[in-house]
Parts: sequence; structure tokens; C-alpha cells
Amino acid sequence: MKQWIFILLVGFLPLWGEEASPGACPLIDMKEFSDYAKQKVTISTPKKAKIGENIVTFSLEKNDFPSGYMVAGYADIHAFSAQTPPSIVDGFPRTTITLHEAGTYEFRLKLNLIYKSS
Repeated sequence: MKQWIFILLVGFLPLWGEEASPGACPLIDMKEFSDYAKQKVTISTPKKAKIGENIVTFSLEKNDFPSGYMVAGYADIHAFSAQTPPSIVDGFPRTTITLHEAGTYEFRLKLNLIYKSS
């Protein structure tokens, strides 16, 4: 019997560790970034995993981002009991996990909010 165990490590990981020091010209509005980073995330996974493609879908409360913002979705393989590791095509709003054989699988799912100025 196939089992899929998900450790949902979901959250937006800001690329900037701290706010700019006073007098520095900030590249990003940290309040705006924080507002987009702290929102409800819904993850849809297959009810039963199958050999072949399994789709994981990420949904955000706010999907309209200003220019310069993007979201990236990732699935990391944490553990698996099968001989062959699963194949993963990361993405947002959808990540595809392909299981090649029966086994127990554990994944960590992540979303990153990314800001890149022009």
C-alpha cells in the first residue's frame, strides 16, 4: 500500500533578513513585502497517491502581486522507501511529483515570495 506523508513546511521566506538601517535607501518596502508574505496559503494534494504523476496545487489569498514580486513553489524529498526516488517538477501554482514505484514517501512543501527590483 502506498502512503504519502507530507510535512507541510509552508511559509514565505523573505530574502531580506532585516530592515535597512536609517539613512539607507531601501530597495523594497518592507511593510508591503510583509503584507504579501503573511497570507493564507492553501495546498491541495491528491487524496490517494498513485504511481505516475501526482499534482500538488498551491493557492494564495492574494494572487495579484505588484511588479517585481513572484512566487516559487518547491517540493523537497525528505524520505522514501522505494528503490527509485520520485521525480519532481517544482512550480507555482502547481508542482508535479511523479512516483515510479510503490512505497512510503515524505515531502516538504515550500513557497517562497521573491522580490527582484528592475
